Amino acid sequence: MTSKQAQGFTLIEVVVVVIVLGVLAITATSKYIDLKKDAQIAVFTDLAGQLNQALLNIETIRHLPNKIHTPDAAKPAWEKLAYNDSTELWLYKGFMHARELCHVLGLTASASNKNGKIDSNDGKFTCKDENTEFGWIRMNNVDPNECYIRYVTNKYQSQPRAILQGECAQN
Repeated sequence: MTSKQAQGFTLIEVVVVVIVLGVLAITATSKYIDLKKDAQIAVFTDLAGQLNQALLNIETIRHLPNKIHTPDAAKPAWEKLAYNDSTELWLYKGFMHARELCHVLGLTASASNKNGKIDSNDGKFTCKDENTEFGWIRMNNVDPNECYIRYVTNKYQSQPRAILQGECAQN
């Protein structure tokens, strides 16, 4: 009689394979998390650049003839600017108002209400006109302190600007 050797893996071999797969999974997950954060930072960096460019465009367009009108003569600090063929923006004391944050970037079809939040058309972003000093843009489904854009109005005394905040600011 001949004896057949049992074929298969030993317990030690199975344990080693499971450990190796675990190490690979942890490494892949951490890389994915880093890539996701890098992508979010890239999105906010791009949006901040677009917003700062829009502010420069507004400053230029303001000086062109027939681009600004005052809807209410009783409130001369509030003006409407014909930004392009399809978009009018609210200006306050000659500068873009914080309620226009998502609107000027094309994320929404209109401005937010006074001191109100507005979600982007695709639901990925929220914009908020916080007060006369600032507004912000945040990505939904992300820790709000991780990365966001702060729109600093300087109480509408000087040119507003977009500033990256949170972890975005560190890059």
